[in-house]
Amino acid sequence: MEKFCRKRNPSMTKYNSDITLKYLDNMENGINISTKNVKGSRSHIRFNTIREKMKFFNSKFKEKYKLDKITDITEDQLCVFFSETSPETPTKSKVVSYKFKH
Repeated sequence: MEKFCRKRNPSMTKYNSDITLKYLDNMENGINISTKNVKGSRSHIRFNTIREKMKFFNSKFKEKYKLDKITDITEDQLCVFFSETSPETPTKSKVVSYKFKH
């Protein structure tokens, strides 16, 4: 498979763009792959999805935590971020009781 496009993302700082491109390059070479997955190249769709997610995280971290470097985020900040963005769990007011007629 041909090498994935390595253009710097203009919406990200040079540092964050370089980190993202290095991550994608490593993943393409099988370095950043889960031990549960088969090593080897991934599809361009997969790389585009990851690149778009990294762009999203970059903008949200900058907006929420005022971070210029994506690697400066703390574990606590990540946990709070993902707990706030996770799918909403039903609350008591949203739970509907059903009465079945026999």
